[in-house]
Amino acid sequence: MKTREGIELQKGSLIRHHKFGVGLVLSVDKTKNPQMAEIDFGSEACRRCPHGESPHLMSENILRKTQFEEGFDSRGSSNVTHSTFGFGRIISAEAGNILKIEFQKVGEKLFDPRLAKRYLTSVPENGLQDFLANDPDSLKDMDVKAPLQLLAMALTDHYGEATVSDLKDSIRNSGILSRSWEPWWRSVEVMVGTSPAFLTEKPDSVKLEYDFSKVENLALIEDPGSPKRPAKSEISFPQILESLSRGTLSLDSVSAAQIRKACRELLAEGKSEFLRAYEPCDWLVSVTGTRAVLDELSRHKSASYWLEHMLLVTNELRHSLTDPGFRQTRSGWGKWVEARSNLLENSMGKAPGPFNDDEIRTAEELCEAICRLYVNLSAEAISDWTINAKNALVRSLANATEAQNLFASSISSATSHYDNRDARPHIAEMISSYMELLEDTLKFLTMRVLLTHGGGLGLEKVWAYLDRTHSDPQIIEYLSNELSMNGSEPSSDLIIALAEISTFLAERITDDDSQSLLKIQILLSLNGIELPQRFEETLVENLSHVITVGPGLDESSRAGNFPGLLQRAVGQITGNMEEKRSRELSKTNKELSKLRDDLATSKNKREKAESLNKQLGASALLPEAIAESRGQLKVLSELAFYYQELFVGMEKSSGDSSIRATINQLESIFANFGIRKVGEIGSKVTYDSSSHKVIRGEIPSNGEVTLVCPGFSVAKNNEGDNTPLFQMALVEG
Repeated sequence: MKTREGIELQKGSLIRHHKFGVGLVLSVDKTKNPQMAEIDFGSEACRRCPHGESPHLMSENILRKTQFEEGFDSRGSSNVTHSTFGFGRIISAEAGNILKIEFQKVGEKLFDPRLAKRYLTSVPENGLQDFLANDPDSLKDMDVKAPLQLLAMALTDHYGEATVSDLKDSIRNSGILSRSWEPWWRSVEVMVGTSPAFLTEKPDSVKLEYDFSKVENLALIEDPGSPKRPAKSEISFPQILESLSRGTLSLDSVSAAQIRKACRELLAEGKSEFLRAYEPCDWLVSVTGTRAVLDELSRHKSASYWLEHMLLVTNELRHSLTDPGFRQTRSGWGKWVEARSNLLENSMGKAPGPFNDDEIRTAEELCEAICRLYVNLSAEAISDWTINAKNALVRSLANATEAQNLFASSISSATSHYDNRDARPHIAEMISSYMELLEDTLKFLTMRVLLTHGGGLGLEKVWAYLDRTHSDPQIIEYLSNELSMNGSEPSSDLIIALAEISTFLAERITDDDSQSLLKIQILLSLNGIELPQRFEETLVENLSHVITVGPGLDESSRAGNFPGLLQRAVGQITGNMEEKRSRELSKTNKELSKLRDDLATSKNKREKAESLNKQLGASALLPEAIAESRGQLKVLSELAFYYQELFVGMEKSSGDSSIRATINQLESIFANFGIRKVGEIGSKVTYDSSSHKVIRGEIPSNGEVTLVCPGFSVAKNNEGDNTPLFQMALVEG
């Protein structure tokens, strides 16, 4: 839910409305469609509101037109600090345009959100300050037992990146360190250089690349099956540079940061011979060491070396999935796979180019290896769904699928300047040839993620995957079959997930998918999930096809008690629709009556015609309104009045196209409901006022009349008499 400027709204945000002024967001409900927010505009706005209501409920469509008002920026966190009151937490945004904050020292305090930014500072959740205030016991001995996690918490307080000086102040002031900063940092700095959780590319700066809770495990996954590496030797950088250039440096004796720096300097000088001094697999001792080399090869357009190293990483990862004995040698196998797939994701979009003939062939080989890797990852994640590594596998697969897009784009770019244009279509065709197999495995995995985790793990990746592969029909069919299987009731998590996925798919659905989507909607309705209006419209279109429940459903739908569920749902949804339509009919009649008043007071016939045309076009329920009202002729009588008004006083020779278009539209509506026209304009007919009948032929005693506009007759009313639609304007002949 965003403002006009695209700023995400949350509890405590301030917005400016063109009519009500500045308001405070009290709550945001993202479960509704459209999303809704409760806004407090204060007592003055309440007096300006026609309903006298405050707070106001506003949809995301309205809020897109509002402006973000500069106020206290919580940056997505409920934690704050105050110079006097200390640490606090925003517990509510209250009516009356105030923030209620509970401080640990002094209890609850109220703040005007427009002034709060002067006194309050936002504190990120799960950062070091957060834990110091709310769970200090968990930090005990962390500087010794989990130093990288402590560092990550401090980085979280700085929103992911900080200088060493800032980190020193944060950690030392926390009082956690059991020794002085300098020796502690020297020992931690070595681990930072070898952990994929951190980047140290900028001098004296550290960047966090993973959630703080994962960094300790990531420090151990570079090769969990190998013996512990010896401590890094204390060699100077000039010595490292010299040894590396000669090919005599032991790569596992220096940090990834040192490898990166040395590679960068040598490649910048045009020296690449050192790469041939090492087998590519030598770089794989360290994930971050490999990434350092790949980054520098990409930076210096060393396409051949880059492709060679990428192919090695890909094949090694694929081998880990296909070799039965590989997993047993690595206790942290799932996390090891995740680290490797993350390495691929980070490197995919950096393919250097242009490629020559030999490099094109290597690129094709790499392309095929990557495609096969995705299939292996998918199959592994499916078959090992119950093991502890499942979450790591799901994340690995997400990394790999994102990497596929980057790789395809990067390869295309790398070959775009190469003379042999035939290579690009060939690579694109190769990627496409694997897509069908990928879609089958990924589709199944996507469903397992969705059905197992509901609205949690991986759902955003599910949306991205659906959008990328256009596999909506298979997803819908799979979900509907899962729901109807054995007649089991869906879980609450699944219902939430289905509501989200149905919302996502609603605008993309085709006629062929409507029955499967209908099954999902029915089960959602039975579980009390409110369906958006566009779903109900889909139901209206499809109920006639499914209401018989027997022949219209496939075998999976007949399983269990689904036909019974369907019948119950049909009754429930139909009842809801009737109630909703009744409200809409009442609204339509009021609108028509208002239009009648407007037309009656207007002297401009063109205005009348255009106004009526607009009303008829805007009211999608008008035919239903007419059908429901045939007994009392209310709506038809209103329309007939408009019809007459368009003729009265209009010169026959004017030929006004807008008025004629409206007349034709009304005549078409009348004809659809069996209402026949009995006279053309200016025709001579007779009208018997006692029987209220239009008569042709014989002239009665009350004389011959000329119709100013055509007359219409309708079916018999409840008393059995023919009732004219309107009191016709008559001119005596």
